[in-house]
Amino acid sequence: MVCYCCTAISKNANFIKTEHVIIQNGQELPYQAAAGKLPVKNTEGKEIGKVFFISYTLNTQEKHRPVTFIFNGGPGSSSVWLHLGAFGPKRVKLIEEGQRITAPYELLDNEETLLGVTDLVFVDPIGTGFSSFSEGVQKDLFSVEGDCLYLSEFIRDYLTENQRWNSPKYIIGESYGSTRTAGLSSYLLEHGIFLNGIILVSSALDFKNFVFSEDNLLPYIFFLPSYTAAAWHHNQLSKTFTSLEEAVAYSRKFAFDVYLPALMKGANLTEREKESLAKQLNEITGISKEKYLIHDCRISDALFFKYLLEEQKKTIGRMDARDTGCLTVAPDALISDPSFKHDGIFTSLMNDYLVKELQYKESNPYQIFSSEAHMLWDFSPVSFKFLNIKPFLRQAMMVNPELKVFVINGYYDLATPFFNNEYIFQQLDLPEEMRENISMKNYVGGHMMYLDLSTRKELRKDLEKFYN
Repeated sequence: MVCYCCTAISKNANFIKTEHVIIQNGQELPYQAAAGKLPVKNTEGKEIGKVFFISYTLNTQEKHRPVTFIFNGGPGSSSVWLHLGAFGPKRVKLIEEGQRITAPYELLDNEETLLGVTDLVFVDPIGTGFSSFSEGVQKDLFSVEGDCLYLSEFIRDYLTENQRWNSPKYIIGESYGSTRTAGLSSYLLEHGIFLNGIILVSSALDFKNFVFSEDNLLPYIFFLPSYTAAAWHHNQLSKTFTSLEEAVAYSRKFAFDVYLPALMKGANLTEREKESLAKQLNEITGISKEKYLIHDCRISDALFFKYLLEEQKKTIGRMDARDTGCLTVAPDALISDPSFKHDGIFTSLMNDYLVKELQYKESNPYQIFSSEAHMLWDFSPVSFKFLNIKPFLRQAMMVNPELKVFVINGYYDLATPFFNNEYIFQQLDLPEEMRENISMKNYVGGHMMYLDLSTRKELRKDLEKFYN
């Protein structure tokens, strides 16, 4: 696949537009890239910020071409990961493909770009990328409701500015981006915007299912099959399975049939029952029976990262359990997640790509991740003390019964475990005839499963079917 471009500066000072051609599967795809900002205003008409985006529009006579808005998570992340890692016309060459850990890095033509099936709009929420906020309003923007309010305004204005109101409309959200996407599906209804489809990548819709706390049993249940997947990959299982799928299937059943009833007994669980439970947990997680007994048969995610390969003096990744790093000297401390090995590569190439290929420059740095937004984020509204966005998605599906949802999980994701998402959509209260609108698939990979070359190819084929 070959890509070449020429530059054309838009008459609109807010946008820089460049013309490109990409060859995909032997077919020439000419497209226009646009990088720029749209202002967003509050209900009083006062500008509260500017949202930076990068869009890719195929030069075609196709009358009703889809348009897809794409968000990463955090909260506080720019859209760089799905942009240069998954769906944009360019992608990062990864370490597994021979990329150096230190510069120089390489940007490749992306064989798996979605540009062949939909126009793409990669959106950086306020505080990330080049998006900015007006003085004194960041508290209102760094919240579940504020985020959905101004981004629904952005989508409406983008559709108007680009005359795309009658295009099929999709949203892709990863991690907290899926939280944002589920919320937007409901908030957009107020603007008369009915989505055609939603794609949730490593989704986080009900936080009580994966936030460990003393009075919450659910994470121990929903993480268990992911523990099994991680232990299977690192050859730590004492119980024999012929495949990853067989191992996690056994773990799913054990989690509901044995583990959950046992944990619900609490203090009524006898010592003999604890011994038996700890032994069985050891067989399917690789964590010793003794460790389980010390922790009352409950191993949190932080403990699992530390314990699985402790004898090898290694820790495993949260975003991708296949990645390993070194344990620190302090017995209960871990170094940063070894899954973050690509951060420097993506940061360097995004900044390089903006200037050299998209011809976009600003005096301020491109903010890959905003620690400020992440730390200040208000997770209200809450169900008890945990955010639950499921009702927003259900409302959107009930009002718009044609809305299709595709849920994408990674087997080795220890941030938003796949079993949790399987459970959530089994429990989503929808009429039977609407349940066919939901599809789900687990892939070999972590939180960002698209970073695996074979998985990205498989995912691209599945998404093309979803759009079609």
